[in-house]
Amino acid sequence: MLVFATAVNTLADLFYKLEERARPDLLMVRAGADFEYISASQFAKRIRRCAAGLQRLGIERGDRVGLISSNRPDWHVIDFACHLSGAILVPLFSTLTAAQVRFTFADSGCKIVFIEGADQLEKVVSVRGDLPDLEGIILLSAGDGADEFPASQNQSEGTAARPDLAFEELITAEEPTKDLPGPEDSDSVATIIYTSGTTGEPKGVMLTHSNLISNIVSSQAMLTCRSTDVTLSVLPLCHIFQRMLDYTWFDAGAQIAYGAPDRLAEDYMLVRPTVVPGVPRLFERFRAAVLEKVVSGSPLKQRIFYWAERVGRRRAEHELLGTPFGFLDQFRFLAADRLVLRKLRARTGGRIVHFVSGGAALDPSLNWWFESMGLRLLQGYGLTETSPVISVNPHDANRIGTVGRPIDGAEVKIADDGEILTRGPHVMKGYWNKPQATDEVFIDGWFQTGDIGVLEDGYLRVTDRKKNILVTSTGKNVAPQPLENAIAMSRYVEQLTVVGDGQRFVAALVVPDFAILRNWAEERDKHKTPEELCIDTDVIALIRSEIDALQANFSTFEQVRDFRLLSTPFNIDDGTLTPTLKTVRRVVESKYAELIDEIYSEGES
Repeated sequence: MLVFATAVNTLADLFYKLEERARPDLLMVRAGADFEYISASQFAKRIRRCAAGLQRLGIERGDRVGLISSNRPDWHVIDFACHLSGAILVPLFSTLTAAQVRFTFADSGCKIVFIEGADQLEKVVSVRGDLPDLEGIILLSAGDGADEFPASQNQSEGTAARPDLAFEELITAEEPTKDLPGPEDSDSVATIIYTSGTTGEPKGVMLTHSNLISNIVSSQAMLTCRSTDVTLSVLPLCHIFQRMLDYTWFDAGAQIAYGAPDRLAEDYMLVRPTVVPGVPRLFERFRAAVLEKVVSGSPLKQRIFYWAERVGRRRAEHELLGTPFGFLDQFRFLAADRLVLRKLRARTGGRIVHFVSGGAALDPSLNWWFESMGLRLLQGYGLTETSPVISVNPHDANRIGTVGRPIDGAEVKIADDGEILTRGPHVMKGYWNKPQATDEVFIDGWFQTGDIGVLEDGYLRVTDRKKNILVTSTGKNVAPQPLENAIAMSRYVEQLTVVGDGQRFVAALVVPDFAILRNWAEERDKHKTPEELCIDTDVIALIRSEIDALQANFSTFEQVRDFRLLSTPFNIDDGTLTPTLKTVRRVVESKYAELIDEIYSEGES
């Protein structure tokens, strides 16, 4: 059993540490057009009452408790209450279908589930008959109308999906919680997180208290977390990346604000965060919003911005690569910073120490753009099965193009076929109820990540997912991820997927950024719908020129030879995106199979 020097051996210990600090402004939550504070004592009181409520419902060590909710303080209230009770939390994305909810709650054997809002409640009630272990449904209010229980479309007129108990009723009683059992030890399972199932049936990843504590301690050291930090909790807490980072800042005594991806610009100004975690898509959107404003400005303003960007890049290369930066360069930088860069940083609240990117590969050119603006962006790497962090770039030793150094305790090596292997206290206990699947991902004690990469001077570089490698009919291996990342840097490209496995050449399905493309088209008197733009010859030529410019550094056999434009973005609802905004390649290829066939049938003529 692992014992950590911080005296925090389980997540229950983390709660007690948090409670003792009694910080008056621990959490920030939306209150209309502004944020309000929640103190550590208020937070702890709700957690203790929730834990007492779980006891009254008969929840014991090892019982599974389900949760479907957006990011909010009560998400962690339920989470910590489970840790204090020794229960195992099973969180789900709110975007899952009723069938996916049924599978997850049935497979994990959840005894009770917490649900946010009437829509999610209806989803769970509709499958309750298939959940023999489920004893109770507890509703968290989602705001206006959430407690009115509207009639279900699947039920007769006048009936409604109803919970067994409202959350506020559960936590009303003033009951002592001094005899809470907590986990048996640090090797007890703390949570079961189901994989997205992009390659088959979802698997429940069992993460122990020691898995998560090891990641908290190591990540806190690598990210130099401070009690003075203010961070935005933006990514879904049901995903282990945001959840572990929240734990990390709880342990550091920092302040957490609950933000939302669709109102980040406003949240930046109100919260003025110092650290913000995100996925590459959020950072791409930030850059696209900046460039859209630039291109709508006068030619003079455009020239000034791009000049400042080049000066900022020289300064970034000096800091990260040690390139020369003389007196004249310094003078130019001061002017560029005053005219442009400082104003751009102010859009993030003006206090950013660094951003942290995870969940998917970050294109180096996007990373360099942020550095050029004076915004440090640290890329990390990991999987749900590794709690999740395996490696991350340190703030003072950021190496763009890599996913950083392995964190303390995480061993990493590269297999003969290029696959990244890891072992250490961060690696999961196994897959819930799937011993064979667990055995299949380990080799001689090393966890097989499924990613291809290399180690360079102690830094890890990930090139692609092992299963994503395309093998053309000519026998050439093509890693699609670097190519996709490069082309996605075009401000006219919103999303894309590279295809070509078993084919003579590489092709792509491209979703344009219609907000920017429409402006380009209207300047040329083209007032068209997205569908019409996708078949416009001038638009196709524009995207062709963008692709050619951005893939110039790739080998000829890796380059996109042909493409088709799509008028509908990939999205979570149709399964082409996971809840963490990763493209599900097999679903895209299936959905657009006829279009792909058309590309290659024309290529043969």
